[in-house]
Amino acid sequence: MRADQERIPGPLRQLGAVERQYSDILALFAPDGTRAPSELWLPPPGSFRRSPGGDEGLDSWPLADESGSVTRRIDEGEAHPGLDIAIPTGSYIRAAGAGRVSEVGEDPTYGKYVRIDHDNGYETLYAHASDTSVDLGEEVRKNEVIVLSGSTGVSTGPHLHFEILLEGVTIDPLKLVQQP
Repeated sequence: MRADQERIPGPLRQLGAVERQYSDILALFAPDGTRAPSELWLPPPGSFRRSPGGDEGLDSWPLADESGSVTRRIDEGEAHPGLDIAIPTGSYIRAAGAGRVSEVGEDPTYGKYVRIDHDNGYETLYAHASDTSVDLGEEVRKNEVIVLSGSTGVSTGPHLHFEILLEGVTIDPLKLVQQP
């Protein structure tokens, strides 16, 4: 019995640490204690209402919490088909517009990635993720968190590789999406 009593303080410390972490996680969803959902995982209120034309628009910067730093732009000479945006690993990446997840996967170049079909000829690609939070065929809303940034695949450091394609042809994302 004494041996059991001597082992109790360790698990109690671990339990206290886990309870503090749980409280921190709850605070993400209800920072003011109201337990109302935050906009961390959900799109901002009203952002998923469709416009009269039925197209929600593909115009939202994909970084949730900061603007990031564009470190590489589209370069036709080197066949770089998108923007590279430096951002710390684990940063929230949001869908630039509403659509359906057409691919979720991992390949040697892009690492973990998500591709979204926006039903109007546009597609977006989000690559080098550390983790994905959507499934193939899932409907996503504009500004919904879909991946966490990372450095998977061919990458020199944590960043988001962001592409916009129109009818399969890469276009400059900065022509549609304004960096904050």
